[in-house]
Amino acid sequence: MNVGSLFARLSYGELSDIAMGMDGDGTISVDAQPKIISHANHALTLLYSRFTCNMNYVALRVTADTRRYHFDPLHNDSDTDVGNTSPRYLADTVTEPFAGDLIKILCIKDADGTMLPLNDTAAVNAVRTLTFNKIILPELEDDTQFEVGKLLTVEYQARHLELVNPADLAQEIELAPILEEALLFKIASRVFAGMRGEENMAVSRILNDQYEQVCLSVTDLDLLQNSTSDDHSRFIANGWV
Repeated sequence: MNVGSLFARLSYGELSDIAMGMDGDGTISVDAQPKIISHANHALTLLYSRFTCNMNYVALRVTADTRRYHFDPLHNDSDTDVGNTSPRYLADTVTEPFAGDLIKILCIKDADGTMLPLNDTAAVNAVRTLTFNKIILPELEDDTQFEVGKLLTVEYQARHLELVNPADLAQEIELAPILEEALLFKIASRVFAGMRGEENMAVSRILNDQYEQVCLSVTDLDLLQNSTSDDHSRFIANGWV
């Protein structure tokens, strides 16, 4: 689905009876398009956070005297800005730079491909998350697992590609087809929530309930096969490290 087809489906469907839906002619009024794009980006963030729609990887290099690491492009090896004095420990490349698109850290592997404990209070070698994009490595007497220069592989749940504003009708929306209906419901819910009147608020609530029903169905039936994502060992077989 691209932005043009998103507009068309909203116009034919949930927004067909209001002015911005152009009376259901398959388009969204030009002045309303920036608002729809804003709502779409918000809805995509919710969906990409709720479901593992996109996974990505970045290599973290252990550096001297550093235990706390921040997954921010300022720490990319690929950043050659001489004005950036931040330490470099994200071992990305110019052709595949780390985009700072991390939503949630899923797992971390050491240089041998062994999965490290994450937030496990019973494990002395556990890596802890400080925030969604910051971690702290453990202090160990025998720290060969985290010795300076070693690379750790970080697998993470990644954010969606932002939809541009003004709208590009040809821009693709990367979303599993099973979640497209949820996207439409959430966008329309936010549109009606921004309109005055109790009737519009009631419509907004109904649309949001429909959004929740789709999401719950996807979860209950495991339609995205997210339940298999806990078996992270398959990724190391691809020779990424």
